[in-house]
Amino acid sequence: MNILTYLLLVTLIQVVLYSYYLLFLRKETWFRFNRVFLLGTLMLSFFLPLTQWTFLPEITLPSVHEVLSFSLEPILITAPGQAASAPISWGQIAWNMYFTGVLASLGLFAYRVNGLISYIRRLEVQEKTPFYTLLHTNGQLPTSSFFHYIFWDETQDLSSEEKKQVLGHEYTHIRQGHSWDLLLLEIIQVVFWFHPLIYLIRQELVNVHEFHADHVATSYTPKSTYAQLILREVMGLRIPLTHSFFESPAVLRIRMLDRMPNMGRALGKYLPGIPLIALLVLIYRVTPEAVTLSGNRLDIGTSEVQILPFSESDAEEILGTKDYKNFRELRRQAIAVQLRLDSIEQIPTPWSQEVQKSRLLQELTLIQIQIQRLEQKLKQGKFGENDSQLFPRTQEENDDQESHAYGVYKSPDAKKGKLAEASAEPDVNAFIVVEKEPQLLNIREVKKAIGYPQVARKAGIEGNVIARVLVNKEGNYVRHVMLNGVHPVLERSVGAQLPELMFSPAIQNGEPVMFWVNIPFAFKLIQ
Repeated sequence: MNILTYLLLVTLIQVVLYSYYLLFLRKETWFRFNRVFLLGTLMLSFFLPLTQWTFLPEITLPSVHEVLSFSLEPILITAPGQAASAPISWGQIAWNMYFTGVLASLGLFAYRVNGLISYIRRLEVQEKTPFYTLLHTNGQLPTSSFFHYIFWDETQDLSSEEKKQVLGHEYTHIRQGHSWDLLLLEIIQVVFWFHPLIYLIRQELVNVHEFHADHVATSYTPKSTYAQLILREVMGLRIPLTHSFFESPAVLRIRMLDRMPNMGRALGKYLPGIPLIALLVLIYRVTPEAVTLSGNRLDIGTSEVQILPFSESDAEEILGTKDYKNFRELRRQAIAVQLRLDSIEQIPTPWSQEVQKSRLLQELTLIQIQIQRLEQKLKQGKFGENDSQLFPRTQEENDDQESHAYGVYKSPDAKKGKLAEASAEPDVNAFIVVEKEPQLLNIREVKKAIGYPQVARKAGIEGNVIARVLVNKEGNYVRHVMLNGVHPVLERSVGAQLPELMFSPAIQNGEPVMFWVNIPFAFKLIQ
């Protein structure tokens, strides 16, 4: 999943849940639940998109000597010159802007925390209890709280009853741990500084904190005097990361004071949120397939596939306990890999389509090789050479002459990874297992013949050209295809000299075979 897709999914979840909150939950007095809902909205939006794809068990392959897509070391071709200026990479510019914003947000966060710590160290401790520490601000800062510290502006003209109300308000913030929420939101804002919904959700969370503290403070004092206190006081300088009694919006806080709890109405609004969240989880997350082995059958989700076309006792008698267990595990791994190959189509990114598919095809080929070896051992057992009952084939399998890894699901893409027959020219996409890979014998002469094209030098062109060359049983060039080329000039220069390449042949089962080899050429201009 690329970063843009992830951000889109994060935004979609936040929009759905935040809209639900504004429409149905914002005016309700279940403040603890509203707090959990807003924090849960953030956490769910960040982590749910990361669990949306199907994941099957990782495969641990048995050791085997293999060369599946053999590549030589890069052949470096240099020349004096200066590379042309690279085109503007808007992606790199976007990343630079993002990391600049992260550093700026992190610096601002550190500055605020440092300022808050300096206030705590500088201000006079008026009262210290197991529940809170009261600091006098001498009129420099408004009354507010941070964790177990209460910043108290003793210059305020408050009656004893009003002081009790304000102190009860701030103590509620301390007891409920509201400062942890603000600290978490500050950290999230460092990473997602560009996301407007983060700031909106943060403000709603601060409002919930204030509503909750107001309701607790008015549980033992008249609401009318408390409302007058909110309206009478004028906001002063606010300390970042703290909760202030004189927090805006005052009118909304007063309205919430008169809001009476209603269990039936609240349940009618909160309960529909549960299936909404469940629906989002179902949409974004695909449950992993269960791949288990039971007896001589393989359970895949709700379906069953027979993977051993003979009795367990016969196979174990021929192979031995250790090899028999390996054989069963290889069969299970083969099906698991094939399922993972099929599931790759669900991931809409070119990187996953190419790189993961290539890796899984290689894994599948290695597993099939191990299965073939054990099947050969079975064929030479008490069943003898007549293996038609032991290894029944379909008409399609007889026609294709593919490997004997029966019980493995086949897809059109998986057939590209089949073992090439040594007696014919292998397909360019074939994987060939050999004991000894081909080696270049005259690379120095060919490298000198290629040189650095004059046109490319003057134009400042540099980069890589990768050629896939077919080598015959005598070690001679047969043909080639270009896998990658930075510029046609460099491709033509390399392609013109490839027929002159000479190799030592690839060896399979003691005999030379035709083999595809990747040859990378790196063109580099040196100032």
